[in-house]
Amino acid sequence: MKTLERTNGKGSRAFLHVQLSNILRTQIADRTYRVGDKLPSEVELGKTYSVNRATVRRALQKLISERLIYRIPASGTFVSDNARVDAKYTQTAEGEINVAWVIGIGANRVLGPFHALLFSNVSNELSRFQQHLVFFSMDQSECDDLIIANIRQKKIHAIFLVGHFPGHLFEKFKKLNVPIVLLDNSLSDNSVDCVIADNDRGAYDATCRMIEKGHRRIACIRAPLKEAATQERFRGYIHALTDAGIAFYEELVVEGNFQSDGGEVAMEKLLSLKFPPTGVFCFNDEMAIGAMKAIRNHGLKVPEDISIVGFDDIEWSSHAIPPLCTVHVPIEEIAYAGVQLLENRMQRPSSVPYKVLIPARFVERSSIGKR
Repeated sequence: MKTLERTNGKGSRAFLHVQLSNILRTQIADRTYRVGDKLPSEVELGKTYSVNRATVRRALQKLISERLIYRIPASGTFVSDNARVDAKYTQTAEGEINVAWVIGIGANRVLGPFHALLFSNVSNELSRFQQHLVFFSMDQSECDDLIIANIRQKKIHAIFLVGHFPGHLFEKFKKLNVPIVLLDNSLSDNSVDCVIADNDRGAYDATCRMIEKGHRRIACIRAPLKEAATQERFRGYIHALTDAGIAFYEELVVEGNFQSDGGEVAMEKLLSLKFPPTGVFCFNDEMAIGAMKAIRNHGLKVPEDISIVGFDDIEWSSHAIPPLCTVHVPIEEIAYAGVQLLENRMQRPSSVPYKVLIPARFVERSSIGKR
C-alpha cells in the first residue's frame, strides 16, 4: 500500500487529489500505463493510495479534463491517445467547445422541471471539461432545415438530443458529423450512444406497490407512445398487472401530455367512468399532481378514495398534499453518464455505441392507501 503525503487543514483533500493526479500523470508519461490500457478502478486506487473514493474521482476527473484518460460507463477508465484527438474537439483561442442541447418540446408541451434540472446537471458536468452547453428548444412543427442551420451557425462540436425525435430529423442531425448522445431516449437498434432510466422496472415497481396495497382496478395516465420512456413505462405497468393476474382494461388507459393540465384532464375522464379506478399510475409527477387536483375538485381525497403514484421524483412531489409516492430517477447519474459517453465518443469516434441504463427506485410517501 502506498500513502500520499498528508497535510493538516481544510485544504488537505484537494492536496491529496492533486498528488494522486500527478502520480497517475507520471505513470502515463513513463508508459507504466500505455495508450488503451485500463486504469485500476476507483476502489483499487483508493486502497493503493489510502484515500477515499471522492478523492480518487477528483484526481481522475482532472486527468479526464486534460484528455489524458477517458471513462466508459460500466467498463472503466482508459488511457487516451492524446495525439490522435481531432483538433476540432480541442479548445481553441476563440473559446470553449460548444455542445448543443436539443430538446423537442412539441406544439403542446413546455420544458418541465425534470429536463430543466437535467440540463443544469449536464451543464455542470461539461464545465469540468471547459465545455459550454448551448440550449436549443425545438418545436417539431418548425422547419427542420432552419434548426439544423442554426446549430451549424453556432459552431457546435457535439450534440445531446433530449427526448423523442422523429427518424427523418434524427438522420439530419447525424449528417452534421459530430458526436451525438441521446438522453432520456434510446433507439431500438442501439446504433447511437444513449442514457435512459430503467423506466420498465420503475413502472413495474410502482404498479406492484398499489397491487400490494390491495388495488385491482389500476389506471394509468400515460404520454404519447412515440416516446421511448412512455413505451417502457407502459410495458412495466402491463407486466405488473399480468404477473398479478389482473385483467387489463383499455378504458383505464388515458393519454396525457407530461404536464399537470394533461394529468387533470385525463383524471376527469377516469372519474367519469361507471367504475372509476381505485389507483392511478401517472407517467410523471407533473401529471400526477394534476390528477390529484381533479380528484380534490370532485370532493374526493387522496389516498382515502383514490391512490396516486407518479414518476421522476421532482422536487414538487415531496411537497404535494399528500406527499406523492413516485419513482426516483437519479438525474445526476444520467448527466454524469451522458457526459462520459460524449467524452468517449470524442476520443474514440469509431467505438461501439453504448446504452447506459440508470436504475430507478420507488419512493414511498403518503399517496397510496390500502383497499
